[in-house]
Amino acid sequence: MADPTGDVRLLARKGLTRAERKSIDLRKVTLRRVDDKARFTFAIRDLMRTRKFDQMLFVSWNESPDTPDPWMGSLSLGVNSKYASASYSSPDGERFENCTPPIVLRPLRNEIEVTVPWRCVPEGPLKIKVTTMTGRYRSDEAPYSRDAVAFPGWPTVLPI
Repeated sequence: MADPTGDVRLLARKGLTRAERKSIDLRKVTLRRVDDKARFTFAIRDLMRTRKFDQMLFVSWNESPDTPDPWMGSLSLGVNSKYASASYSSPDGERFENCTPPIVLRPLRNEIEVTVPWRCVPEGPLKIKVTTMTGRYRSDEAPYSRDAVAFPGWPTVLPI
């Protein structure tokens, strides 16, 4: 799935350069099955190696448009800290899973790859939204910029 280029929302005027704030412009998101896992690949404008700020990615999904709780599952990662967390909660609340999937960075292609075990991803029809941000991962600090895209159509069916 492609995302329009240049649609990053700049949220703060100070703290980062314009190029740093626009670095998280999503270019492409792919989701495919690899054995018993879901592999997400994110292409952004510029994968930066810096300690000044974090490039962050968040994926959220829910199983039905009628689901009252929009946080049925999520994947969050701090690109610069190379830390990811994925979780899934069943609609009835009987099952909760949490995973720390590995992150693979491909700087020459400006790609981030995360492979999540199926136990941390719900199966069936899903609505999937991807958000990228610049800021401090796992903090209350306001982000400097944001980009978002939803998988087109309803639904995306997992496993693929």
